Formats: sequence, structure tokens, C-alpha cells
Amino acid sequence: MTPYLSDEWFARWKTALDEAEKIDMNVWIYDENSYPSGFAGGFVPEALPDSRGMGLKFEEVETLDQLDKNIWYVFCPQENRQNDNIAYKNITAESKTAGKLEPLPNGQKYLLGKIHYAPQNGWFGGKWYIDLLKKGVTEKFFEITLDAYKNVPEIQKEFGKRVPGIFTDEPYPAGATVGTYVTWNDEIPELFEKRFGYSLIDHLPSLSKNISDWKKIRHNYHQLILDLFIERWAKPYFERCEKYGLEFTGHYCENRWSKTANCPVYMAMHVWRQRPAIDLLTNNYNDQSPVSVHGVYVAKFEN
Repeated sequence: MTPYLSDEWFARWKTALDEAEKIDMNVWIYDENSYPSGFAGGFVPEALPDSRGMGLKFEEVETLDQLDKNIWYVFCPQENRQNDNIAYKNITAESKTAGKLEPLPNGQKYLLGKIHYAPQNGWFGGKWYIDLLKKGVTEKFFEITLDAYKNVPEIQKEFGKRVPGIFTDEPYPAGATVGTYVTWNDEIPELFEKRFGYSLIDHLPSLSKNISDWKKIRHNYHQLILDLFIERWAKPYFERCEKYGLEFTGHYCENRWSKTANCPVYMAMHVWRQRPAIDLLTNNYNDQSPVSVHGVYVAKFEN
């Protein structure tokens, strides 16, 4: 009804600010046109089409006549004599050359790693959710959203006063929006190997199956995602708010704890806020409701 971040949008904002002054209330900036935060009502993906969120999903097949472009990785089962477990060999290169997968002996199945993209729909302004772990995406979000408020003198002069700060709502690593626990982009394998000293690609099946040293591999993967989420979203947001005299607050998806896709360690994210907070999604305690139970846990931890 009111185009996001338009002149009309800020005219309504100034009206709200005037009324707040009359009745001595504060007005907080909500950083999105819906949620999850980061896509700026569709303006970020419009400005950065290659920022589209991706997730990696695993699928088993016996044969395949054609490998489509979204199949990034192919693994073939083989005996692992070191631990008598089933391990997988990375055969991506030879599979792409052949263009198809032939039947395996004994009814064994290939394991495919397929890329799925964040869906395009009206919720995201006709675009899609973005990858906050990619360099430059958060900065583009600041440029479009925070700077739009900063550039309205009537609002900017109230930063830290009548406009105490800004509320963010459920920003995710992109895989959660795609519906997979494995957030993915081109940079993740390189950063993983540099950080932990071994190839994530060769161990990708352990993100899907309880094989090899899967607990260590998954822990390392989620540690990397957490560190990137802090480094490329939470910390820059904190610093930008510090620079503008705003308090950074809001809500990560702690009500879905302990699903690490939504936020690997939400308590770690609170360090990078001037005002740590949660979103009270229910007003009663019900031990059958995950949202309610997790809300109680989070409030207890916060305290």
C-alpha cells in the first residue's frame, strides 16, 4: 500500500515521529518490509542478483540419464576398511564428463549434492532471499535501508533519542530459507579447508550420513557458518549502529533452537548488539509447543 522506503513511506514515518513527540514515546526502526531481515523488501537481490541464497541438499539415486546443472557433487559408495563403515568417493569430475550415472553393483546408490535456490515470490518483493554470508551483501543492505533513514534529516537528528535504534527480525543463513540445513556458496569449501586443514567436499557425505568422523565434520561446518554469520552480518551491523548512534536489537530465530540452520548459536550473536533481545512469540507456557518452550529457555538464558 505504501511503497517501501519511498517518499510516501518516510512522510508517514515523520507523522509517526511527530505523534511520538507529543505523547513522549519512542519510535524504533524495523529494518525490513517483512522478514527475514536482509533483502530490503527486494531491493538487495535487485541490486545484487548473484546474492541469491543457496542450499545444498542430498539425494540418493541408482542411475541418472542426465546430470543437470544443479547437481554440483556426485559420490559413489565404497568400502572403508579403516573403520568398517561405508564411505563415499568423490566422482564429480568423471560423472560430469560422462554426463550420466550407470547402475552400481549390488543395488548401491549414488549420493548427489544438489543446489537449491531461495524461492522467488511476492513475500520477497518478487525476488528472493539473499546470502548474508557473501561479502558485500550486508553492506548493500545497509546502503539501501539504514542509510535511507539516515538521509532523512528529521529522523537522523533523533538517532539515539526519540529513535533509539533498529530492530532486526529473523535473519538466516540462506539454507534455512531454502529448506535445508546446509547453507552453501562457492566460497564455503575454500574457507573450510583454510580454517580446518582438510577438504569439506571430500567429506560432504558426512553432512548427510553418520559416516567417517561425522560429528567433527558437522561441528566444523557449523562453526564456520556461525563465524561467517558474525563476521559478515552481526559484527558489521553492530559497528554501523555504533557509528550512527543507534542501538542494534531484535530477534534471531531462537524459537527454533536447536536447529542450527536458522542460527547456529544464537547466544553468540547477542554479543554483537547494543541491546540483546528476543521476540516473545507466545504469552503462555506450553511444554507441547516448541515455540513456547524455546521462548522460556531463551528468556532464562538471557537473564
